[in-house]
Formats: sequence, structure tokens, C-alpha cells
Amino acid sequence: MLYRIVCLLLLLHSAAFAQLTVDSRSAIQLSGIEEAEKIGNAVFVASDSTVAKLPVILITATTEAANITFEVSDKDRIPVEFSQLTADTILISNPGKSWVRIVAIDFDKNLYATKLLPVELGPGPPDPPPGPPDPPLPPDGPFDALAVRVAVIAAQMAPSERDELSKLLADVIGKMERYDFRTLSQARDFVEAGWTKTAPAKQLLELLAEDSKDRLLSWEQAIEYYKEVKKGLQ
Repeated sequence: MLYRIVCLLLLLHSAAFAQLTVDSRSAIQLSGIEEAEKIGNAVFVASDSTVAKLPVILITATTEAANITFEVSDKDRIPVEFSQLTADTILISNPGKSWVRIVAIDFDKNLYATKLLPVELGPGPPDPPPGPPDPPLPPDGPFDALAVRVAVIAAQMAPSERDELSKLLADVIGKMERYDFRTLSQARDFVEAGWTKTAPAKQLLELLAEDSKDRLLSWEQAIEYYKEVKKGLQ
């Protein structure tokens, strides 16, 4: 065994140092295009394919030697996985700094060369930050945008429930306009008696009670108030 090691060392010592050039470059590897089809200058993938972009580093060695080997390790000399694309090119996708050792050797031509190349792969390019959101439009409408506030709660209701409450409000509005009711209390009691009992309906009733408690509404204003509630339900 010792004889073989000595012979190898003598061979390497007497070997001509081959010219070895190494090129490293950043690139983007595409995945999800394994079944891609090229038609003319266009490339197509299936509509359900998920195409992803992965930042990588390509290392290519150029030499006259017949045999090229690559070893990749991190700062602690722990091996780092890489992909051997061809006999003279590898791909590194491990983020961070790595050290690539390339050995070119050809016993027939008595050639030997080695290089140690540090490379660093940062994270992929960040997505561009989203633009600032459009500023919300200020609520607008009668009674401090009552219809808008009602609509927010009504969105939690089933369409059938919104229809039921809209019909109830249409009834009270009609009775007030025909003066079937004579007082605002009669109109309020009619609405409360026919109001649905779901959680969103109770939340909406609480909103109306809180909103109207400090309002001094005339008969016509009360009719318009109920119309705005009905508008929010539709």
C-alpha cells in the first residue's frame, strides 16, 4: 500500500501541470418544465404546470485532462450537495458560501491540476414590494353613511334573510307613508317584532339602536332612515 502511495506521489510530482480554467456564473434554474414542448421559437407547458425559478451557481471547468472531479464543502468543511450536469459542469443550489475544489487529472497525458474556488449564493431576487394600497374612500351617504355600515353587517347574512328584512322595512315604510302608523314607536315596535333572530341580525339591530338613540328625527326623516337601512340590505 505504501509503495502505491509513493508511486502515485512520484507520478503527480513528475506530471505536467495541465491548464485548468474555471468559470462560475449565477443563473436561474426553471422547474416544472420537464414536459415542455417547443414549437418554433415558443416553449409551452401544460396549463396545470407549476413553473418555479431557483437561483443557482454554475461551475464549469475547462482542461485538456480527461478526468475532472468536483468537491463542494461549506466553511466547516462539511460536504455540500451539488448536481453534476455534465462531465465538466456542476450546479450548486445551496444558499450561502461554499468552497469548490476542482481536480483535473489525466494519467495517459501525464497531466494534473487543481483549483479551490469560493462561491456564494445569496437568496433569490426578492419580489418587488407591492405598491401602496389605494386609500379607502370615505363613507358617504345620509345619516353618516348608514347604508354602507348596514351593508357591512348584511354581508354576513344569507340572501333569503336579507330579502326578509328588506320586505319588513318596505312594509313599515309603506305603513308610515300611508299613516297606518301614527307614532314612531308604532313603527319601531313593528320592525322589532318582525326582525330575524340570527347573530348578524342581532348585531345589525344593535347598530341601529346605538345609531338612532341620539337622533331627533321627524316623521319624514324617520322614513328616509328606514329607506337607508333597506338600501344597505340590498
